[in-house]
This record gives sequence, C-alpha cells and structure tokens, in this order.
Amino acid sequence: MPTAHPRRAQVTGNRYSPQVPVGSIWAMREAPGHARSVYANPHAVGTCKKTCRGRTHDLAEALRLYAAYLDEHPEIVRRAATEPDGTRFACRCPLDEPCHVDELLRRVDELRAAV
Repeated sequence: MPTAHPRRAQVTGNRYSPQVPVGSIWAMREAPGHARSVYANPHAVGTCKKTCRGRTHDLAEALRLYAAYLDEHPEIVRRAATEPDGTRFACRCPLDEPCHVDELLRRVDELRAAV
C-alpha cells in the first residue's frame, strides 16, 4: 500500500461543494468555487476530454503523463518549491493511493535538496 507524501491532503465533500483542508493549496482542475490550479494534472483518469480529445487513461497512465508534463514545465515544480515549508497540496485522491501530488512533491523535495 503506497504511503502519501506528508504534505498531501485530501479534498472532501462532493463535486459541487469541495472542502479543502485549512491551509492546503487546491491542486486540482476547476470546481465550484475553485479555479483550475497550476498544479492540476491536465490528464484526467477516465475520459480525458480537454487535453487528450476523449482518450481514456487509467491511473498509472495519467500519472506517467503528468510526470512528462512536469518534465516539459519545470516552472511548475519551481513554483511549488516556493510555497512555505509544511504547506499541503490537496487533491481528491484517497491518501492510500498514488496521486499526481505525490509526483509533484517528490520533485519539489529533490529540487530543495539540490540547493
């Protein structure tokens, strides 16, 4: 069973009323009351309508595509690294399952360690 990054939080509530844990940064696509986050994975699990023109991704493929997206956009990792220590990034993924936020924070940790 994977272990979530300690700076990852889970969004609760329903699709129309998402609840972001206090002090956490929204790391998802748009939802009522929340604009699309720069940290969102543009590749949805299931049918990826906007980015991939209807292609279907399973979780593993969506995570691989997000890793490639971060390779192409290192400024996203640099921006996340400027957030205060202890800031948590919130997504709806269960904390005991892999999530794009884990990949983002792994890269943030590597970037901070290299400095």
